[in-house]
Amino acid sequence: MQRPTKRAKFMRGIVAPIFGLLAVLSIVLGVLNATVWKPNSIVSAHTNVYGSRYIVTDPGVLNLVDYRVKISVAALNTRKPICVAVGLAKDVRGWTRGYSVQRITGLQDWENLSTVPMKADDSAKSDVN
Repeated sequence: MQRPTKRAKFMRGIVAPIFGLLAVLSIVLGVLNATVWKPNSIVSAHTNVYGSRYIVTDPGVLNLVDYRVKISVAALNTRKPICVAVGLAKDVRGWTRGYSVQRITGLQDWENLSTVPMKADDSAKSDVN
């Protein structure tokens, strides 16, 4: 019987076990990534707005993370009714023209929405499409 060459010993003794360990490590990391390290599937972001009667979201902000969106609106220290309206950006600009508006422009981080206050005369110059 023929003895294995140095190259065969090296491949069987060192390289094959290294690849085996890498395969096992990849499987373990894949399982951990799919279970324990899996990111949260729900993003909940909020903001507080004061001194403005109207709040407008820029186009594309609501579905920034996912196409399924849940909106919650609450007014503090008042019992007046709240109206939530959905419309095209052009219609919303026309509806809020002449009023001070808070624009929700995106995510400041994964828990907070970024807002920009706009005075009544600024809303006519808005770059919202």
